[in-house]
Amino acid sequence: MASITNEPGGRRTIQFVGIDGKRRSVRLGKTSKQTAEAIKLRIEKLLASRRLGEPADAELRRWLGSAETALLEKLARGGLIDCGQVSKLGELCKNYLDTRVDLKPKTRAYLRNTSDRLVAYFGAERIARTITSADAADWRRWMLTEGLSEATLREASIWVGAQP
Repeated sequence: MASITNEPGGRRTIQFVGIDGKRRSVRLGKTSKQTAEAIKLRIEKLLASRRLGEPADAELRRWLGSAETALLEKLARGGLIDCGQVSKLGELCKNYLDTRVDLKPKTRAYLRNTSDRLVAYFGAERIARTITSADAADWRRWMLTEGLSEATLREASIWVGAQP
């Protein structure tokens, strides 16, 4: 069970007992009572799914996909979502290329080109886990408009799971 506390100046905080039994808080800042209530309900759903060891339902995943990075980071600090769920696409692509020391130069150049296209389409600040297969399919269609060959599209789509 989560609760909303009102602070001076219209700021609100949601408090809850985490999976580890410790009292946790997610500070929302200045926000309406309705928004705080909506976030509180979602936090309760996240807690329930964590306690049961089940993934979040589709509606909750969509909400997480549209939530701002700052809120996702607060949810991760509160133990409600995994830290990996707040990895930004630009960081993820860079880290992946940096750790792949086994790649040949042409393969590295190809992957860098693909990651550059991902970042150009979705933005470097996009939370990587919020990219759905439908988003990947949209990205593939966008690359078609960029004049890339079908062979290039098929190869790039493999890396992000977008099927032709």
